[in-house]
Amino acid sequence: MKKYIFIALAMLVAVSAQAQVRTSRTFIKTKSRTEWIIRAGVSFNSLTGIKNPLEGTGYESDFSAGSRTGFDVDFGFNKYFGQSNCYWGMELGVATRGASIKKFDDEYQFDAYNVKYSPFTLGYKIPIGDNFRVDPHVGLYASYDFTIADNSSDEDFENRFDVGLQFGVGLWFKKINLDFMYQIGFVDSNPCYYDYSRHYDEYLSGGKTGNFVMRLGYAF
Repeated sequence: MKKYIFIALAMLVAVSAQAQVRTSRTFIKTKSRTEWIIRAGVSFNSLTGIKNPLEGTGYESDFSAGSRTGFDVDFGFNKYFGQSNCYWGMELGVATRGASIKKFDDEYQFDAYNVKYSPFTLGYKIPIGDNFRVDPHVGLYASYDFTIADNSSDEDFENRFDVGLQFGVGLWFKKINLDFMYQIGFVDSNPCYYDYSRHYDEYLSGGKTGNFVMRLGYAF
């Protein structure tokens, strides 16, 4: 009888140990479902919704707003929901925003460097084959301009804070990512430049952020 009891206890201990190992492995596997990602790329920055200061003067066509080229560098993570391909994430980085504004024969260049924080991004990585995934995503961002570029010494934004929506699609090959994203700002930047012909600062109303960003990234 003691022999059978000992065998039963030994089997119980073995089964318990095996279950514990499986649970630990499952926990580790679930815990590791977080990807840390670093990205860097180029941005094409513009402002939308600027009120034309020449409106009603007959010279409306002599005012226009164009784009400027900048950069975007981010570090963040994607955390998956269980074992699904759906994830949420955060990002923190340094980027630029700006525009070129032309009034008559004068062109003013706006370039501001900002700290950008994305508190929440929601996405889904669609597998195509073994190593390729398509990653549509949408999220929120907030930014603050901490300085302006040297070539914009006389041009600035009255409002340096911005908050908005960013959405796009990424292409993944294993751990390498090519990401395309568009940012829509909700806050008027109110561009300001020095008008030498009139010898005073001129503030423009409006000017919401509209940036197209292309980034190359790596997950680890």
